[in-house]
Amino acid sequence: MSHTRPLGSALGLALALGLGCSGSTGSQVFSFHAAARGTDGAKGGAYVFSTPSGWSVSLTRATLRVGPVYVNHAVPISQGRATGGYSSGRTIAQVLAQVTVDALSPSPVPFASDGEGVADLAQTGEVWLLPDGGDDSTTILDVAGTATRAGVVVPFAGTLAIDASWLAPASAATPGESPLLAIRQVTDIPATFTTQPGGTLVLRVEPARWFDAVSDFASLSANGAGDGGAFRLGASGLASDATTVAIFRGLHAHQGVYRLEWQSP
Repeated sequence: MSHTRPLGSALGLALALGLGCSGSTGSQVFSFHAAARGTDGAKGGAYVFSTPSGWSVSLTRATLRVGPVYVNHAVPISQGRATGGYSSGRTIAQVLAQVTVDALSPSPVPFASDGEGVADLAQTGEVWLLPDGGDDSTTILDVAGTATRAGVVVPFAGTLAIDASWLAPASAATPGESPLLAIRQVTDIPATFTTQPGGTLVLRVEPARWFDAVSDFASLSANGAGDGGAFRLGASGLASDATTVAIFRGLHAHQGVYRLEWQSP
């Protein structure tokens, strides 16, 4: 399954994204570098933070597979109303590659290939979380740490992965509204910059916000794996484990988790 939007060649990209679009500042397609990086807050190999529910978390491992990334001039409507499952904002830049980012490191990691776009004002961004593969072995998130509250100490570790059953469309009448597409996209990420030749698109990832909705880390210990609280997200996990669902929702939040920046040379 391809991540590529139906834009075609570079010429097609120019026609779709630049030429004839009101408000566009330029129509020439250019290539740009792109990278992803983690938080500035990790020190000594761990990132310590507090959650809204009062847990003190020491996060020691946090890697996330991201890509592709899209930058929109027009704010998109919801994914479910868009043609073919893609959101409908006017895309002015795209990075079709992927990268695994260490969310505990501020060092930028380049995407596997450059992006392309046209010069224009960005208003929102869109990040896709799940790589090609579509099976239980395709990990998007790998985390480990310890959560402490009121004398209760809970070590946790685990991965989130796509489940093959999510590849099926929701119904024959709405083939574009696959459960896979619905969970694959994080849309409406705020962005305020102008794309222009010579710049670099940087995606910042804030791992503390993944855990905002987790109210009870202790439930992870019932999974009984060697790390003392391992978990894995599949179709049954998404439906039955509230803590795992909360972590997944944190990954899917568009406020505070992801930030897109355009860095000039």
